[in-house]
Amino acid sequence: MTDQSTTPSAFRRKLQSWLRRLPVISLILSLLMSGVFWLWQWQDRERIQDATGWYTDSDLYALEVENYFSHLAQTRQAEKAQQLEEWHQQGKSAAVAMALVTDRDFAYYLATTTSDFWGGSVYPKWFALRQQLNDMTRHFSAFKWGLSGADKRPLTFFTHGFLNANAWQCGVCVLMLVISGVLVEARSGALSYLILFVGGT
Repeated sequence: MTDQSTTPSAFRRKLQSWLRRLPVISLILSLLMSGVFWLWQWQDRERIQDATGWYTDSDLYALEVENYFSHLAQTRQAEKAQQLEEWHQQGKSAAVAMALVTDRDFAYYLATTTSDFWGGSVYPKWFALRQQLNDMTRHFSAFKWGLSGADKRPLTFFTHGFLNANAWQCGVCVLMLVISGVLVEARSGALSYLILFVGGT
């Protein structure tokens, strides 16, 4: 007698069953996350360094730094404000500038200010310099696709889940996606897994 488990039709059924359980969504999400980091976010370090270097060399740092400390204190970030003020007093302007340049909420706050806030003589100069900085920071991944309390774009609720701070974090996230895909998506199905991912991010 022929063993039915070894017939081509039995093998085909097993293959089809395995393919149906293949975690396609988690693999696609893993590839997307890797692609976003290596093809786009990888350049963020250079973008941030360029913007920070320009910022510290311009007059914008002197114009904005004290306002930044006040903004942090008013938004319940007193500990961060204290640390940055200490660095500022110690002459560590590059570190302070990097924190300021990458703070998207502060950028949104500044966008609401007017000549009444800056003074009629200072405002045109500040506005021109701030526009130059905004032209640089708008290419930052966190500014473009990240979540912010001041940014209400619905798309960012999905896109921010693909952003990572560094290669190590990206690798860990991709690994977790693959593992969860094998354990969760294979059992619950692609649609349920996608809903879980979007809800979790």
